Amino acid sequence: MNREKVVEIYNLLERIPEIGFKSNKADLPLNGVYFAYEASESVNIGGNMFRRVVRIGSHLGQGNLFNRIRSHYGQVNSLKGNSGRSVFRKLIGAAIIKRENIGEVKLHDWLEETTPEEIEHKVSKYLRDNVTFRCIAIEKKDERLEVESYLISLFARIEPGKQSPGWLGNDSHCPKVRAYGIWNRKDTDGSALKNERWSNVISAFLRTYRYYGMLS
Repeated sequence: MNREKVVEIYNLLERIPEIGFKSNKADLPLNGVYFAYEASESVNIGGNMFRRVVRIGSHLGQGNLFNRIRSHYGQVNSLKGNSGRSVFRKLIGAAIIKRENIGEVKLHDWLEETTPEEIEHKVSKYLRDNVTFRCIAIEKKDERLEVESYLISLFARIEPGKQSPGWLGNDSHCPKVRAYGIWNRKDTDGSALKNERWSNVISAFLRTYRYYGMLS
């Protein structure tokens, strides 16, 4: 059943516009849950081939979905970023340090949030070159956080080992990233699945289609 749900979500996502570093605030809803894609990643689920979702996330402040995604990419006019405000950036940076064999000292500094500037630049460039997003609209904070947790659990538990051999996350310092093939740490154990949120997910897609003018 969960596999069928993931396939349905992938199919529903295909209709939603993709956003990247150069996208504008008007290109996505004010509030919601995002799905991140990585250029090199695809997945085969029961004979269905999709570009693979590599992270699911949301935001706390109302009207802040665009700014949350922008915080992952870094500053608009430079490669500067703040990984202290983005777990996604923190995980990407640690994996880059490991892959490029930059050193344990740099990894320690990075994880302790001294965030060396040269690593911040590498993270910004990697995300801008490789990662895009699709978003679904969920207005209420409590609902979107519950749906976020549910979706992370759902995607993490489908097709373990689904990542490609060259995926950057294979070099992550975080065992959960390596094990489940997504840039998420919380909710990957599947515990959020006990709180069924499927109807909320479908409602969010319908709301999103209306936002983009796909439904009357």
